[in-house]
Amino acid sequence: MAAEINRAETDARQFVAHGQSAIATRLNASREACDRYEQGYLENYWVQLRTHAQTYYVEEHPIDDLIAILMQNYVTSDLARRPRELHTVDPFLSER
Repeated sequence: MAAEINRAETDARQFVAHGQSAIATRLNASREACDRYEQGYLENYWVQLRTHAQTYYVEEHPIDDLIAILMQNYVTSDLARRPRELHTVDPFLSER
């Protein structure tokens, strides 16, 4: 048991004397690896964003035309869809 205690004490002393520098070196290497991964991820994201922006480039239109298109796409189609939804959701229709 004395040999095992001496070995544990020696390991603890070596860690206190030299382990902190090894830990700092590993932490710095991990930080650098994370920075490289983050940079690569951001570069890939910006390439995808640039490609998307170039594919779906926004063109200028008169505001009245845009409002008419939005009204047709959202308001008119929503109003046309609502009666169908109300009839399918009505719990009393199935009871008749």
